[in-house]
Amino acid sequence: MILKNGKIFTCNPVQPFAEAIGIRGNKIISVGSEEEVRSAFSSKVQEIDLEGKTVLPGLIDSHTHFTEFCLSAERVKLKNVRSVEEALEKVKAKLKNHSENSWLTGGGWNPNFIGLPTKEMLDSVSTEIPIALEANDYHTLWCNSKALELGGITKEKALENPKEIPLNENGEILGILYEKSRQPLIEKFYQPKLSNYRKALKNGFQKYHKFGVTSVHACEGQDELDIYNEMKLSGELGIRIFKLIQFSELEQIQEQGISFLDGDEFLKIGHAKFFLDGALSSQTAEMLEPYENSENRGLSHFSEDEIEKMVKKILDFGFEPAVHAIGDAAITKIVEAFKNEIQTRGLIFQRFRIEHAQHLGHELIQDILEDGTILAMQPIHIREDAQTCEKLLGKRSKWAFPFATLLRHSARVCFGSDTPVETINPFEGIFTAVTRKAKGFESNSWFFEEKITVEEAIKAYTIGGAFASFEEDIKGSLEVGKLADLAVLSEDIFAVEKERIPKIFSCLTLLDGKVVHNELF
Repeated sequence: MILKNGKIFTCNPVQPFAEAIGIRGNKIISVGSEEEVRSAFSSKVQEIDLEGKTVLPGLIDSHTHFTEFCLSAERVKLKNVRSVEEALEKVKAKLKNHSENSWLTGGGWNPNFIGLPTKEMLDSVSTEIPIALEANDYHTLWCNSKALELGGITKEKALENPKEIPLNENGEILGILYEKSRQPLIEKFYQPKLSNYRKALKNGFQKYHKFGVTSVHACEGQDELDIYNEMKLSGELGIRIFKLIQFSELEQIQEQGISFLDGDEFLKIGHAKFFLDGALSSQTAEMLEPYENSENRGLSHFSEDEIEKMVKKILDFGFEPAVHAIGDAAITKIVEAFKNEIQTRGLIFQRFRIEHAQHLGHELIQDILEDGTILAMQPIHIREDAQTCEKLLGKRSKWAFPFATLLRHSARVCFGSDTPVETINPFEGIFTAVTRKAKGFESNSWFFEEKITVEEAIKAYTIGGAFASFEEDIKGSLEVGKLADLAVLSEDIFAVEKERIPKIFSCLTLLDGKVVHNELF
């Protein structure tokens, strides 16, 4: 196959743009002018005239909760609700077609818009059906009494852990669960089975293909790994998955004989992940200084000694760490733990990851640069978090999502969506990184000095993601010998008005040399 007469952005600094690309099987065999590409074939092949359209390497979403995204279509959607009343109306509407006695789940509500709701509010909808609704940060769970009962959440447990299971002014359980206290309920309503999930996953593949995404990094557990393996064996895995594992499952993974970077081009085992703090909107991200007008500095799940031991254990098991850290205090702790192990072991080529890394500072950035730590960041979070940052962090907001500063110092950055927390559309993420436009900052850029170029944002969604998964030799750019994953865009992302970028989609997506999405011909 030859794609010709295009504006092909290769992400290869030696040859940034090309006119044509030649594909044989699942590999790229030629990139250059039409004449050069045609000469790589000894016989006549299919030629597709791109009519000047822009082509990108297959995009890589470097931070997802992929299975949860695929299932979210069946759940209550509370994104953008602005009141408890509006949220309850959506819950009531969903209940009309809900099967009896099964959990009603969903999420997307923002505590900064509707405050902290209570179990009594959900009880007004139903006391028989368990209802559990994640906040937009997926670190806060709003439950009714039935859900709390089934999850074993008692007043005694709340008294033992008041930060994560708060009580109301009458000393009763409020109905809000933070961080680890959510886990017993999640285990109740989230039980993956291949027979139930196969259709949802296939729909998810198609949704990603429409945006030219051909690879994802999935932050999930053993159950999801089993599902992906089954689908790969049956030839149904329609996207490349770099599967991060849970720290708590290290022993289980080792017992199965699974090692770091085991797998193939479609399913590969990645880093071992654990959570160090919470999220900004729920004020559980751990900060060096208190939140504005508060004494609260957020939550830390582990002591510094425990963090050191966890990183050491991951390395002893032959894996590398990927750590959720959002606040500057949490990031400081994990950077120090990384540094200690790197120095102790004399590591050189490690690719440790910090997931999110939202709130940094000059000294933190310098430490990160020294150790080559990869920052898996999500520019789309700026859209919702800008106003929250201003409210909760004040002047410290200038160090939130400092993309330009990071890239100016050659930091290793990859971009993702954090779906289902945010949209899977990478072009919305690119738009946000390039413009710094956010809610409340539509007419001007939020800290405009941290804007980056379209080319830089694309690289973070392509070669940056490939590097983070140790796969830059096979994907992330359009070069001879690499996998034939690419996206033909509906509009020229380099020339179009910036406001048009979120509207871009892929009109032709190739995965492994095969057409998986086609609106071109």
